[in-house]
Amino acid sequence: DQFYPYEGTGAVSEWTLTVPPENNRLDFNAISDIVVNLRYTSLDGEASYGSQVKAVYANAKPPGYPQPLAKIIDVRKALGADKWAAFVSTPTVDKKYLLELPLADGAIITNIADVTLVSADVVLNTTTAVSDKDSTNSFVELTVGGLLQKVKITNSSGTADLGTTAPTKDTIKLTLDKGSLPTGLKSDENLNPDALENVFIAVTFNSNGL
Repeated sequence: DQFYPYEGTGAVSEWTLTVPPENNRLDFNAISDIVVNLRYTSLDGEASYGSQVKAVYANAKPPGYPQPLAKIIDVRKALGADKWAAFVSTPTVDKKYLLELPLADGAIITNIADVTLVSADVVLNTTTAVSDKDSTNSFVELTVGGLLQKVKITNSSGTADLGTTAPTKDTIKLTLDKGSLPTGLKSDENLNPDALENVFIAVTFNSNGL
């Protein structure tokens, strides 16, 4: 016997758990959850059965989710101390502070092929609230899954409308334009590392993954 996956189609079954109080002396009100560890064996259905399963999966309408999901990134934690320090202290040759992270994480977004992007919120954890210098001069740019958007920042936060776009790249890029930094983030015309304590990015998306 070998272990085989359910090929994304699930397994139809019914389960009943019975715990008779007559021979189980425990406080049933104290039970908050029940965990079932399932081990199973199956037989290889060979190529013909595999083709049938693939056809069912290909023709089935993805169930999706009733409302968008969200992936929230603690940027400082995700980068680690060294990369965060480099981000806030070393601009690129075109005078931008740049960071890059993967979009898929194997947990919330397992595969970018299964998602469509909706929006992304950027929250700057700053010592004092900051905003764009004016309505036409955004200092934050966010690229999610290959789609670049300028993010208008008001009181240290802003939202990018990603327009139900399918991502083409497995990356999230955030750039801060050195020349457009608000006063509250600057020190001698550079980004003040002490003023920007962290960045949080919340990516809202729909998923058709099973």
